[in-house]
Amino acid sequence: MSSIAHHVDRMGPAICQLTVSDKDGRQHTGTGFATEPLGRVITCNHVAQPTSGSYSIRARFPDGQEFDATLIWHDSQKDLAILQLSGRAPSSVELAIRPVVRVGDDIFVAGYPTGVRTMSIFKGCVSAKDSGLRRSVDTELLQLAVTVQKGNSGGPVVSADTGDVLGVVTMKYVPLFAELDKLRQIANNWPTLSGSGGHSYGQFWLARFQQVFRHNWKRH
Repeated sequence: MSSIAHHVDRMGPAICQLTVSDKDGRQHTGTGFATEPLGRVITCNHVAQPTSGSYSIRARFPDGQEFDATLIWHDSQKDLAILQLSGRAPSSVELAIRPVVRVGDDIFVAGYPTGVRTMSIFKGCVSAKDSGLRRSVDTELLQLAVTVQKGNSGGPVVSADTGDVLGVVTMKYVPLFAELDKLRQIANNWPTLSGSGGHSYGQFWLARFQQVFRHNWKRH
């Protein structure tokens, strides 16, 4: 079995298709991935949050399980978001802790292209590392030489060698490890009120968010 096939077998059950529906019945799809079994899912802000109006989010995993999802954190500038599922995720993946990424390293992206209900894998490589690729974003970005189709947004970018999750598909640029480290802190530590499905927004957590992110953010 190739290393990529091994990584896909291991992490594939945690990668979900997201369907976002507005009040008029219009839909768009994207990809997300669960980072811990309590049901936090990382995706892109442009997938999780339409520009206006009320909407609902549904997450479907490869084993057929489906959950309602709620947006609990987002950063429109970096195009990142965290969702909370209505139940426990069937599987989860770990985010890489400051991996060494070099131009030329092999990677693959996993996701659900629009109109496809099964997960697709696309292999490529890191073609550039440049924090100036998108000057409005104050985090280092990776540029990828890889096929990225509509619907792949929000899926993981994975090292073909180690299986580490290196970033999140946005277009052909993905946030690098500093941002993922912050996302790990939020996704793994966001407090859930037992039995209510709600979330606690105490002053301790407000202060913690400001300490970790050091920029504008929104609460839901």
